[in-house]
Amino acid sequence: MLKSNAKITREKIVFTAFIQFSLKPYEKVTYDDFVETGFSRGTILHHFKTKKAIFNAVIEFSFSTRTSILNIPVGENDCLKNFIFDFVKSCQEAQKKMASYGILNINRSVLNLENQAFYHYDNFEILSKQNQQTEIKVWHQVINKAIASNEINAAIDPELMATIFYQTYLGHSYKAVSDKYGCDVDILRKDLMGLYEIVKYTNQVSTN
Repeated sequence: MLKSNAKITREKIVFTAFIQFSLKPYEKVTYDDFVETGFSRGTILHHFKTKKAIFNAVIEFSFSTRTSILNIPVGENDCLKNFIFDFVKSCQEAQKKMASYGILNINRSVLNLENQAFYHYDNFEILSKQNQQTEIKVWHQVINKAIASNEINAAIDPELMATIFYQTYLGHSYKAVSDKYGCDVDILRKDLMGLYEIVKYTNQVSTN
């Protein structure tokens, strides 16, 4: 029970720190910010000896909980079209959740955290690259299923198309950094479905 309570307290500290580091530069986040949210300095220091240790936990939390295709269950009969809709819905739900904590633009929050991580999280480049490769791999798996079921054209390169789907979302994310509420999910859905329309299977024979 004691370990369970300690784990819950640690998770609350990390989430509180996540909000603070999302909204402010690393240098401007202090222990007082955490104390003001209800944690004593002693409690914080019991779990994290340094601010960098807190920040490291925040970055790992961010990667494990952010909007990700890893959060979308993929069944044997799921199709690429449904996966796209589920992915966009996941983005929208993440926006609403973060907005309830005062983070109106989740894309700006992520960019702020990652910019700081390059300076304050050891080997962040490796962590970032691994996350990118993992997400592209999921797109790749879904696209391979779509090819196998004749949902999309078998002539496409699944690895290339997986990268294009991933980079389309990434482009929207960075473009939305300067917007008030972040990525416009309706436009994201439209662009991803535009890609789908290009690659979906059709039994029409080209006359070119």
